Amino acid sequence: MTGSTIKGQIQREDLALFDGNTMTATRPNSSGGVQTGNRVGDAVDVKLIHGGSSNSASFQKAIDAMGTQNGSLLFTPETWNITANITVPANVTLIVPAGCVFNIDSGITITNAGILFRYHKTFTSGSGTFTQSGTDILQIAGQADIYGLDTGSTNTYVITTQASFSQYVTGLTVRFEPTSTNTGAATLNVDGLGAKTLKPVGSSSDVPVGSIKSGGIYTAVFDATSDIFQVSDAIDLANIASSGDITLDAGGDIILDADGADILLKDAGTEFGKISNSSSDLIITASVADKDIKFAGTDGSSAITPLTIDMSENGKVIVADDLALQSDSSVLSMGTDSDLTITHNHNVGITLNDKDISGVASLNTTSTGTRNYILNSSFDLAQRGQTFNTTTPFSNANNNENYCLDQWIIVSDGNDAIDVAQSTTAPTGSTHAISLSIETANKKAGVLQWLEASQCQNLIGKTVTLSFQAKSDDAAIDDFRAVVLSWDGTADQPDKTIISSFGSEGSNPTYNTNVTAENTSANLNLSTSFQKFSITCDIDTSGAKNVGVYIFSNTTTGLSAGENIFISQVQLEVGSTATEYVHEDYYTTYLHCARYFRGWLETSDNSANSGPIALGHAVGTTATRIQLFNPVPFRATPTIDANECMVLSNTSANVATFGSVSTIGLGQSSIGFTTTHSSTAFTNGACVDLILDTGESGTSRFFLSAELGV
Repeated sequence: MTGSTIKGQIQREDLALFDGNTMTATRPNSSGGVQTGNRVGDAVDVKLIHGGSSNSASFQKAIDAMGTQNGSLLFTPETWNITANITVPANVTLIVPAGCVFNIDSGITITNAGILFRYHKTFTSGSGTFTQSGTDILQIAGQADIYGLDTGSTNTYVITTQASFSQYVTGLTVRFEPTSTNTGAATLNVDGLGAKTLKPVGSSSDVPVGSIKSGGIYTAVFDATSDIFQVSDAIDLANIASSGDITLDAGGDIILDADGADILLKDAGTEFGKISNSSSDLIITASVADKDIKFAGTDGSSAITPLTIDMSENGKVIVADDLALQSDSSVLSMGTDSDLTITHNHNVGITLNDKDISGVASLNTTSTGTRNYILNSSFDLAQRGQTFNTTTPFSNANNNENYCLDQWIIVSDGNDAIDVAQSTTAPTGSTHAISLSIETANKKAGVLQWLEASQCQNLIGKTVTLSFQAKSDDAAIDDFRAVVLSWDGTADQPDKTIISSFGSEGSNPTYNTNVTAENTSANLNLSTSFQKFSITCDIDTSGAKNVGVYIFSNTTTGLSAGENIFISQVQLEVGSTATEYVHEDYYTTYLHCARYFRGWLETSDNSANSGPIALGHAVGTTATRIQLFNPVPFRATPTIDANECMVLSNTSANVATFGSVSTIGLGQSSIGFTTTHSSTAFTNGACVDLILDTGESGTSRFFLSAELGV
């Protein structure tokens, strides 16, 4: 018996497809029994298994059936109408073949946390949203799909690809053609997913300037870990970088030809040296401030530095050993106009030039005349006392225009602006500094010293340099200045009131008539560590008689009481260079200052001053005549400022008045004066001692002043 077989295409319904839960299916076998086997497919056919319709209901039913089990949903290549929000969990993979399009209604969103495995770049339509947070795998055949022409701007590149990527993942590769050459760090934005920094392959640095050329085509691979695109071929001969060594090995010469006239030497991007052509002169520059040029080599097996050019010392040349000038007429010249030369005369010796070398007391010794014109420059002498405030060593001792430590005058914007003290917080090499402690917030204040006319004539008309060490203990003191002053009024009568208006912070004070600032003071940027400051200027005021220095806080905002400035090693010298500080012994400082002031004081910090000040004799029973010997001549006839003094003879009495101070003659080192007292028990002609009454709780003093300032 024969028959015919009807043939046709196998339909989905002919197969027991995998439903996502049941792995097996049964069918009759040839013997009338049942055969069990695995279902066809490894993905769930959404339309066939869950509702037979290509819509959101079948989609949601498939997701619900999947539950937490890992699996894949396969969609038929047709339009699926999505009219309800759908959330796909991370355990579900969506397989979207070419021709499958999700038509999503307005306001509706498909949110996919799982893998999206699609075969075409276009798989959605409608005005709704498809949000992909899981991995998006697009099966692409053509490289043109990952190319994009830049539509952005310089350093900010933007492309749109045919692939239409939905997220950045590690390994995502694109090719882009920039329309401008980069001028610095650059970014790339692909398919509107956000700008990501471009880095050369294997480097954490930005792409070099000019390494991405307009019109070139560059491959960029995304690195999700670093959140960057790595760019191949971003190489520019103008910027060659390597994490190791770079070797230039030429069979001939290596020629460096820079039309810009500079060859720059850098380390980690910072320039440290430069070789330049300047009008055919070869210029070698150490580019870092205060860093030296050194010539190094090997002597035998020892490393040596035979020559150093010290840039922090105005180009001082340091030779490690001998300096050989081998001409028989070699000349060593010093000064901008060679005002000192040493000439080698063959077989004779050396000759000094005939320029002015006045002030040099001796050659080949350390005695070279005056170098530092400042008196009590390290603040070691404190005849008036060691602390100056509203009560110590006497009432209102810290007022504006008062002398404090020997030779130094307080100049402040009002009284009680600062407290002054002799401090042991001092720079290396010194025992003391002067401390200026803010007493009234936001007031300008400092210390002034005027030099005697006879002692500063060598400064007038010259270039001078003022230098000193200073620090603060608080960053709030953020404007600190110094100025060299001249006085063109009557000689040795300079005004202690040097300022007519202190002004605001950032502006310099306005100085009084006959007082001239020889330099425009600027903020020296005080820090909390001692550092050396210097100021160079010309003292060129016509008719100048006296020279002074004023060092001061110019801060008027943010300043609080108790903040301190420390100053020491003040030096004023002829020349344009701040030389090493001249340390003066205490005895010499004392003699220099005794010309202007002698002081005996009973204070809480020096209460043992009970010896005799001067000697004399009784004149009758209620008066004495006293003679005081000074170790050096007074500058002028001194004035007496005394309180709670006593005369001691066969009896004792408190001094009521001082008077009849003898006029000082030329070179005279002693003075005479008289006292009166209320006691009538003194014997006429008896020897008398003048002493302090040391039981007066720190109020007893005897001062003789021939100081400058009116």
